[in-house]
Amino acid sequence: MRRQKVGVFRSIPRVSYLATMTGAALAVAATMAAENPFPLDSITSRPPATASDPTGSSPPPLLAPVPPPENLGNFVQDDAALLKLGKALFWDMQLGSDGVTACASCHFHAGADNRTKNQISPGLLAATDTDFSALLGGAPNYQLTAADFPFRKLSNPNCRVDAAVSEQCPDGPSTLISDTNDVTSSQAVFSTELVRTIAGEAVDEVISTPDPNGFEIDGINVRHVEPRNTPTIINVIFNKLQFWDGRAKETFNGVNIQGDIDPTAFVLRAPTGNTLTQVQISLDNSSVASLVTGPPLNISEMSAGGRIHPEIGTNFCAASSDRSRSNRFILKTACWAPTVAFLARVLPLRATKPWWGGRSSANGGNRQRSSRSTPMVP
Repeated sequence: MRRQKVGVFRSIPRVSYLATMTGAALAVAATMAAENPFPLDSITSRPPATASDPTGSSPPPLLAPVPPPENLGNFVQDDAALLKLGKALFWDMQLGSDGVTACASCHFHAGADNRTKNQISPGLLAATDTDFSALLGGAPNYQLTAADFPFRKLSNPNCRVDAAVSEQCPDGPSTLISDTNDVTSSQAVFSTELVRTIAGEAVDEVISTPDPNGFEIDGINVRHVEPRNTPTIINVIFNKLQFWDGRAKETFNGVNIQGDIDPTAFVLRAPTGNTLTQVQISLDNSSVASLVTGPPLNISEMSAGGRIHPEIGTNFCAASSDRSRSNRFILKTACWAPTVAFLARVLPLRATKPWWGGRSSANGGNRQRSSRSTPMVP
């Protein structure tokens, strides 16, 4: 297996992985909330209660300030600058292996995705029938029309197939006209395997691989489509959990979506200039920070197979000329500085020194790698 620097990289002077690649996650976490009431409790594991949780006798007040993570100050000195970096990363297309897929690609229109071509996923999460439906073209790259909706068509849209006779359903149950388990979702990257990430290059060097889910036409890959509809990002700060199944946890561990559930998640801290120590971290009210660590390694969304977070961080810190002038300045300022004094003065993250001030690098560490055997879904 290829050796990869983690923690404080030689190719990223005096800037730790936590202070660079997870900058987007911490930036969102800086204004995170945990204000959703009880319906989410039944989804996956119930998150631990926090002081900000609403109760029946103490509902959340209207327009109440959103509480940030209680210990954010342990990692960040300048919240405003951190938010600028998070915004730059959200819009940056070089977060995707193909150099054109950004977080915003699927969250541009009211926080969601209004594209209409190649947006069909063929029921990949179903136990049976994972083929493209003939009702929707029977193949990838289909152009959706208004007539395609709804996917489940009834003779009377106001009545279920088991409806009783009523004023609303005078003829009783509807007749099922057609149905499909295909899903309208978001096209993402092509099926590829990573060869290497080249610092400063917009596009990763990859090898095209046959798409395992049939996203190809005449042997030529088209963009993969995620198996679940893209949720809006509007008001996600109020969600206690993220993704449709709630698996992105409220507590951010600095590494992945699993929060406190993952006992192996750790980052590297530099208590002294020449020492790196493995530590576990925990930021509350930070479910979006947990979420942000997922899509950049997701082969159904943004990544070639086999990519890891440090490779993305190295690319960002090269500040390629393909970026917009504002993003290039923000990322370059965040990552490159010849001296500690200069870094302390201009680093937009303004991370506290143990997270960026080390002069050592390390092999190994916690390396979450995108995998074709364990694809992630929204």
